[in-house]
Amino acid sequence: MPTDYKTIRKALEYCHAGNEVVLLPGIYNERILIGTADGRAQDENTTETIHVNISASFAEKGSAITFLSSTAMNEACIHIRRNNVRASIKNVQILHSVRGNDLWSGNSAIFCEDGTQVSIHGCKITSESGRDVVLLRGSEITMSNSTIADCAITGCYSQCLLSKRLLGSWVLWKKWSVSWCSC
Repeated sequence: MPTDYKTIRKALEYCHAGNEVVLLPGIYNERILIGTADGRAQDENTTETIHVNISASFAEKGSAITFLSSTAMNEACIHIRRNNVRASIKNVQILHSVRGNDLWSGNSAIFCEDGTQVSIHGCKITSESGRDVVLLRGSEITMSNSTIADCAITGCYSQCLLSKRLLGSWVLWKKWSVSWCSC
């Protein structure tokens, strides 16, 4: 039976394996933490693979996850951490803008670390203050039919050459932008 929550974070707290957080059309102004002490998969000792799915209920009407803050410093809109997390984000616009310029501490629209696996489909991702997507320490991303646009620094940064799959996606930047470092 579907349950309504006021925030995506609250819905993720009560999400169980196989559940999906379905967004109604609208703007959700919040920071999403997955696989951290404040988000899904709170038990730091669990080895169980956790699947987190976030999607828009009516893709044509639009749902947006925004993290636009004048007080937050160098924080990501969606921060995914821990190697047992598999996240899927579908048909959502992600907008990010915070204070600060420290790219290594999370100033990005989507920040993945510690071997997470993320699938993004039908999304538009923008960061006015940092990078659009950051992949660290063995994280992997699969993007399809998505757009990375209007980022302040780099569109996509990956610490590892093998952690990128951009299928049918457009990567557009204000500044030059895909950075791949060798591991």
